[in-house]
Amino acid sequence: MAPILEIKGITKKFGNLVALDNVDLDVDEEEILGLIGPNGAGKTTLFNVITGHYKPNSGKVVFEGKDVTGWPPHEIARMGIVKTHQIVRPFSDLTVLENVTVAALFGRERMSTRDARRKALEAIEFVGLSQKDDELASMLNVHEKKMLELARALAASPKIVLLDEVLAGLNPAEVANALDIVRRLRDERRITIIIVEHVMHAVMNIAERIAVLHYGRKIAEGKPEEVANDHEVITAYLGDPELALKFVRRER
Repeated sequence: MAPILEIKGITKKFGNLVALDNVDLDVDEEEILGLIGPNGAGKTTLFNVITGHYKPNSGKVVFEGKDVTGWPPHEIARMGIVKTHQIVRPFSDLTVLENVTVAALFGRERMSTRDARRKALEAIEFVGLSQKDDELASMLNVHEKKMLELARALAASPKIVLLDEVLAGLNPAEVANALDIVRRLRDERRITIIIVEHVMHAVMNIAERIAVLHYGRKIAEGKPEEVANDHEVITAYLGDPELALKFVRRER
């Protein structure tokens, strides 16, 4: 079976800066793929190329066998690829329910406002925000805003969700809650997940496969145990191989 998403030789430059350098990456349907690397490695840039916010200088993005390179973001979303933001961006003057309803209206399934509201309520319940549906998004705490991002993504009826540091700023209990929701997105909703994350023990334990970017190049790819033992990855990012292996072993 062909991968649901194929990244083929993607290069993205900003002037003389090469943010992505001939990156190849396949993502299988219903997989949880971790994407890691130091700050500035190109992870968010790759997400922005996939979602149409940036057009690559060369290479292709192929989704379900169709070349979608450089398509506008709204068309990419209609196809079924959505992403959450590293810095949450809710409509602050709208309620939680209104925020998620908007996402449903502009997602993959074309629906009436009534159906979008129903879809939004289901997504809000899924992420545990049912008691906050009439509250302004500006009044939510960090964890709740992260869950709002997940609810908006889910309401768009995606086939792939790109999670950009969804765990950043959360305490250990909130991290555990967020990871449970991410697992359920895949297991119950059969959504493919690509997660960019710096909380290493979390990404190493939730992802079935890890890809590592460094200075815009993919330097490693494989199972978490393989990546944690890769000398180039340790040198570039993980630092201590014993600590890296502890990340992998924890909760496995």
